[in-house]
Amino acid sequence: MSEIPSIPTPLPEPEKATTRASLVDPPPQYEEPIKDVPDHISDGGSVISGTSRTEIINKADELRKLAQAQEKAKADYKVAVEKAKREKRGWDALWYEGEAENAETMAQTLNAKAAHRYFKAHNLNPEPQTIDVHRLVVPEAITEVKRALREARSSGTTELRIITGRGKHSKGNIPVLKKAIIQKLVEYQIEAKSDTTNPGVLVIAIPQAGSSSTT
Repeated sequence: MSEIPSIPTPLPEPEKATTRASLVDPPPQYEEPIKDVPDHISDGGSVISGTSRTEIINKADELRKLAQAQEKAKADYKVAVEKAKREKRGWDALWYEGEAENAETMAQTLNAKAAHRYFKAHNLNPEPQTIDVHRLVVPEAITEVKRALREARSSGTTELRIITGRGKHSKGNIPVLKKAIIQKLVEYQIEAKSDTTNPGVLVIAIPQAGSSSTT
């Protein structure tokens, strides 16, 4: 199995920018960030390599690091865009802007793959009416919670338990996921209560289909 390729560091400035005759000439060609990831780490919404929880999490960690590298590349390209504009190098600014967009798209793809693996790893042997959103970032966790709530409502489930963790690994030991999920559900008039025996778990009562959607 081949290794996941590293993401090249974005160039801060086209090396031939100062030698071009005018901005009519396009900037020279450069090595671009990778456009896709190898098949062995591409789940495509289906197959995930590695069968154990540890293997899946390790692969997700690799994908998350690649995504972070692309996010850093995006930020660097945006700085280069503004610098090129200030120096009236329009073609360079246009090129960097495209690279920033490419990096953003790639970061989103890699983060989605990582989130899919994290969620699978923590829900390999799920308890009834329970989902675990450990290791997900807030938007990813909220997406999974909303999906689970819709499925629970349509299946007639009376309760959904969400394992968020207590925030022990978060800065300041703040339960970021727990707070964000509670706040998001307020928008839908859905109440999420802390489990009386485990503060790292939220409990949501699910009304029967056809009844009021509020708790």
